[in-house]
Amino acid sequence: MTDEGGKPFQGARLSKIMHQQTLHPARNPQDWFDFEIAVENGTYRVRVEAGDHYAATWQRVEFEGVEAGTFGLPRGELRWTEEKRVTVRDGRLTVRIHLRDDRTPAGLRKLVFDATP
Repeated sequence: MTDEGGKPFQGARLSKIMHQQTLHPARNPQDWFDFEIAVENGTYRVRVEAGDHYAATWQRVEFEGVEAGTFGLPRGELRWTEEKRVTVRDGRLTVRIHLRDDRTPAGLRKLVFDATP
């Protein structure tokens, strides 16, 4: 599948068990994944586009501990979270993606953040 510009769709598909097709699959001991972006301390507007073009997904999204939405999406459907204003105090903007179970992946396609005055 490609987008309107002919580029392949890209994103992060997150699963509880990674590399299942190998002899040594890896299991995330947590029920979430954290993405941390180095930023200046301050207040940010943040949102993400959740879902995956190739698999059905389920994800609950937080920014700096602030709930941004829960989405159970069919294959090929993407949905933006609501924009949230969060304060960063440790130099890291943390995006947490929660998983529902061992079988259903979470999907994250785009992250948009902007410092507010």
